[in-house]
Amino acid sequence: MKLTIWQGFKLAGWLITSFLVSLMLVAYIVDYKQSSMDIMFYANKIIIIIFLWILLYLSRFVFRKLSKLKKY
Repeated sequence: MKLTIWQGFKLAGWLITSFLVSLMLVAYIVDYKQSSMDIMFYANKIIIIIFLWILLYLSRFVFRKLSKLKKY
């Protein structure tokens, strides 16, 4: 199977997303009764995931525009 650059970026995005979601899940399970974990921990992870995917698709758009410029 041939892996393109976009598929590599997308795979990296999914791996980072799954790591951050599992980190939030483990922190929630460990800290279920005491609740010493700040809500900003979860908010920061969600913001990082959203920002990651926005950058991922923005870079896809830029790479497509650059590849079209190289053809001319």
